[in-house]
Amino acid sequence: GPKGSKIKMLQEKTGVSRIDTTGEVFTIMGPPQAVAMAETAIKELVEKGYCALNYDDFAENYVNVHPSCFPDLIGKNGAVVRKIKEELGVEINFPETQKNA
Repeated sequence: GPKGSKIKMLQEKTGVSRIDTTGEVFTIMGPPQAVAMAETAIKELVEKGYCALNYDDFAENYVNVHPSCFPDLIGKNGAVVRKIKEELGVEINFPETQKNA
């Protein structure tokens, strides 16, 4: 994140003493339980782009929606999905779809 904001947040929320991001492998140092929490959060960030530690009150759920309905849920220029996110304070992700499928 900007100026290491995500690393700082992970250190504060997990209690790890250091997260070294130099090179291709991250090194996490601290108490074992804190290291495990930080590792899980880093994996979530890599896989999803967000992690549960970012939120005070976090829950995650999935809804199956046929891709043909995506345009209606997104709305013109993202207006519908943006309004849902703003009003409810949630994040919404749509899976990648193949063009001409």
